[in-house]
Amino acid sequence: MNIKLLKRAAAVLLTAILCLALASCADSTGGKTMIGIAMPTKSVQRWERDGENIKKGLEDAGYSTMVEFANDDTALQVSQLENMINRGCKAIIVAAIDSVSLSTVLEQAKAKGIYIISYDRLLTDTQNVDFYVTFDNKKVGTEMAQFVSDKLDLPNATGPFNLEISSGPPSDNNAGIIYSGMMEILQQYIDSGKLVIPSGQVTAAETAIDNWELANSQTRMENLLNGFYTDKKINVAICANDTIGRGAANAILAAGYTPGSADYPIITGQDCEIATIQYIIDGKQSMSIFKDTRTLGSRAIEATIALLDGKTPTSNGVSNNKVFDVPTYNCELVAVTKDNYKSVLIDSGYYTEEDLK
Repeated sequence: MNIKLLKRAAAVLLTAILCLALASCADSTGGKTMIGIAMPTKSVQRWERDGENIKKGLEDAGYSTMVEFANDDTALQVSQLENMINRGCKAIIVAAIDSVSLSTVLEQAKAKGIYIISYDRLLTDTQNVDFYVTFDNKKVGTEMAQFVSDKLDLPNATGPFNLEISSGPPSDNNAGIIYSGMMEILQQYIDSGKLVIPSGQVTAAETAIDNWELANSQTRMENLLNGFYTDKKINVAICANDTIGRGAANAILAAGYTPGSADYPIITGQDCEIATIQYIIDGKQSMSIFKDTRTLGSRAIEATIALLDGKTPTSNGVSNNKVFDVPTYNCELVAVTKDNYKSVLIDSGYYTEEDLK
């Protein structure tokens, strides 16, 4: 065979091999594959942190990214997702504001062969989701409620103890799961009369805090204290996340309760936000559930790359989204208090001492 032809054939073969090697992180134009990252808001610390961590991880792996924060505005999030589709994203990691309202735009994404990874909040009422990474949200609720049970020694105490529940918004599928976890532990003590809810607000809908917002939680707790606690003390405010917990704590502090005193109520939360850790150190909040979002982000990145490579992401369960059982990876969680926050948060490198000053 002609030497020139052999060289040309070898060059063509080498080019083909290089193209195959780069296929997982290069699109048909020869540029880096773009991955969309749709986060609900920057107003909650963890979402901003999550978005930036995933962006860095994907870019370190050789991908380009498009990160959007939707300011808790569902219509804006839909618009952002449409933009990601039109810009040529090959996969989108979605932390939904409203778990139901994205079905149409997700259908548009799947029609273009875009992989959808549901991040921490399960996308419901749709078949157009490929994978779900999360924490065991029912366990978030049971861990909070078990903390309350242990602190009050509910199996042995006579009570009654006054309790108020503050749940997340119905638009977030996780809120209902967390609530069910809480009630799995608490309901027996409510039924027996050891726990009393003076406001009478018990259901997930009655106790919901719109958008998980601190101000909404604070206003509701102020109204509860003014309406039902003029002649009694609140003993427990079980709150579904840290912004809700701090809002409740602010109202309780304004009502004259003193951290560290015998009548200061148990207040729960989740996410271990910096502001909340300071509340825990100061005795204003009792605990928070730590969900290491570094692990969650890593699992989202791994699942995204696996899907783009035509592989099956590693899962350890499924989550029914009202249409089908979505393959799921559940990350571990741990309860954080004043006694263990240093070992869990600082020694692990999640925060530094400077972060908490």
